[in-house]
Amino acid sequence: DADSVEPPILAKAHAILASKCNFPPTQLDALAAVTAQLQQFADGGHPAAAVAHGADDLGAVFAHVTEAEAAEPTPALLRRLEGTYVEAQRPLAFDETGMEGRLGYEHYYHQNIADNPQVGTPKAKMKRLALELRKLAEEGSLPVSAESAIYVMRDEARVDVLKVLISGPADALRPEQGETPYGLGLFEFHVFVPQDYPNVSPLVNLQTTGDGLVRFNPNLYSDGKVCLSLLGTWHGEGWMPPTAGNSGSTILQVLVSIQSIIMVPKPYFNEPGYAEEEGTPAGEQRSREYNDNLRAATLRHAVRDMLRRPPAGFEAIVRSHFRLLRPLLERQLKRWVAEAQNDS
Repeated sequence: DADSVEPPILAKAHAILASKCNFPPTQLDALAAVTAQLQQFADGGHPAAAVAHGADDLGAVFAHVTEAEAAEPTPALLRRLEGTYVEAQRPLAFDETGMEGRLGYEHYYHQNIADNPQVGTPKAKMKRLALELRKLAEEGSLPVSAESAIYVMRDEARVDVLKVLISGPADALRPEQGETPYGLGLFEFHVFVPQDYPNVSPLVNLQTTGDGLVRFNPNLYSDGKVCLSLLGTWHGEGWMPPTAGNSGSTILQVLVSIQSIIMVPKPYFNEPGYAEEEGTPAGEQRSREYNDNLRAATLRHAVRDMLRRPPAGFEAIVRSHFRLLRPLLERQLKRWVAEAQNDS
């Protein structure tokens, strides 16, 4: 819609298409002409002629953009989106916002927060948190890329109250090997750091559950429970308190472990007793069916619902995440639909 596109935005789009996208010169000229016409309208020229003619030309340019994106080889598309995504999103990876509302903290662990006022917090906890959060705030400390990212938001008043968005890992170049059923979706987690930290692990709960209806993984329950050895809720090596010779486990390790150990390409086999089925025809078929259901849930709750109702404080991150990755998400969706039809 030409009426809703401002000349400065079109001018910026022209610069990007010219410098980074190898866009056809004729289409660039058409976009420049439309921009000039709309600028004339903005300056008090002849709006009817400018908008009527501009709308047709602008529609043709946008149609060509869509066609060009669809035809662009995936490796080239990924390279282009990676640079744009990292440049836009990395500065947003760590931030703070007010999480306390009129009736208390809008947080899964609101009761823990109320029961543990900041006054009297042990010095060991505050010192450790200050160290970890200072590192997380350094640009580049949190992983941010087009195919996987982690965003951390701390409460502006309390450093022990956090909210996190984890993007589901994708693998556009090797979807048959590395793609997960969570690809490009955004999953919200609430984190509270207890008083005995760092001698004990943080508390973590998944909020993206379709209002408690979806179990996204054998390790991610529909009530939000996260089963992970670092949290003491799963078998394996647990939380390591810091010692004189060891820096100990960290909040970042927990978040990266959720993304890399839980959000895997074949989560069906995370279920105890099912791992032995991996590689068998029956087991692989059940895994594909399990993934088909998770893919649908990801699109419904970690994409659609996330766009409709982004978590407070994360609005800009959510909007830009999906806007920047739209071409990848469209390709992934087409692939998922085709594979689901083959499995049915």
